[in-house]
Amino acid sequence: MLNSLPIRLLWHSFNWLTRLAIVASAVMAVLTALAILMLRYWLLPNVEQYHDRIVASLAGAIGNPVTIGKIEGDWLGFRPRLSFADVHILNEQQQPALVLPRIDSSVSWMSLFAAKLRLASLEIDRPELLIRRDAQGKIFIGGVTLSKQGGDNDLADWLLHQSRMVARDALIVWVDEQRDAPPLVLQRVNLRIENLFSHHRFALRAVPPAELATPLDVRGDFYGASFDDLGAWRGQAFARLDYTDVTAWRPWLDLPDEFSLGLGALRGWLDIEGGKVAGITADLDLRDVATKLAEDVPEMILLNLRGRAAWKEMAAGMEVSTRHLAMRLKNGVELQPTDFYFRTAKAANGQSAVSEIRANLLQLESLAGLANFLPLEAGLRAKLDAYAPRGRVSNLNAQWQ
Repeated sequence: MLNSLPIRLLWHSFNWLTRLAIVASAVMAVLTALAILMLRYWLLPNVEQYHDRIVASLAGAIGNPVTIGKIEGDWLGFRPRLSFADVHILNEQQQPALVLPRIDSSVSWMSLFAAKLRLASLEIDRPELLIRRDAQGKIFIGGVTLSKQGGDNDLADWLLHQSRMVARDALIVWVDEQRDAPPLVLQRVNLRIENLFSHHRFALRAVPPAELATPLDVRGDFYGASFDDLGAWRGQAFARLDYTDVTAWRPWLDLPDEFSLGLGALRGWLDIEGGKVAGITADLDLRDVATKLAEDVPEMILLNLRGRAAWKEMAAGMEVSTRHLAMRLKNGVELQPTDFYFRTAKAANGQSAVSEIRANLLQLESLAGLANFLPLEAGLRAKLDAYAPRGRVSNLNAQWQ
């Protein structure tokens, strides 16, 4: 009795709003504890009796009919865990379009606030997926449309709201009907995607056909709210290939028509702003590169090409730079490792156009020899032939308007 006196005094020292907050917090804590106990010891062990409700919720979330063979529930840390066996996602003709033997997932507590199914994790082992782009540009996984323009329940946007997704040891076949390309088969695909509100990160490793490349490593870090508004997306993608036949990817990728041959290793970064490519950076270590930059110049064959090259779009111009870029041509012309920077800004708002160039080393003979393969104006080419520049320029730093 004596021990309760200080507690009563402390309680009465609070104002009514503080006491109300304490009582409300205590009630919420008790209700949360009861809900967790019910979920753990009653709902999850008997989750199969809610089979139809779960199927309906999942179908409504992804926008396609779903059938599930069996549902099991248990507990993973502080989150309920659901396992689905024999999952079939149906197409518009009610035929199985995507079959997944087993899916393991843990449910996020955000489902209570979103009033939609939200997963803290989604794990799929050894799936075999056919991903197809039709002639109109629509993407299908199996026979399920990845995105339905104007819909709130499309599969793509639903996936953007799941915290973590993992696919292990997958087999993916990419069919691009828009490019009329042959199927591209990727084996031993491991994919991890993490989403936090509008922030999305992914990492993918896959084994392409041996004639194309060694294992492929692709990563991305993007910000975007919906696939229906790709124009608002921004971020960066990274790709690494320790060895590849660059031009062998031509059926599936847009490569410059002038680039006809190239073997070696590369790493590349692609910057996206407003849904468009805003910058490219590439670390190159290529050999046997063949390119023809214009119809009226000879084909340029490089025995090796090594270094970094970058291009960046600016508000009113662009930047082009190299770092330790070196090349050796078949005709004997050799360019020593060069750090080069060029920036140009167009005239705007009454301001003159501005350009800037910096270089640690320019070998004039090598540049003159390289000019034979570049699409230059006839007058400029004639002047280069007439003057035959020689020598070296070091630490060049120039600006002009």
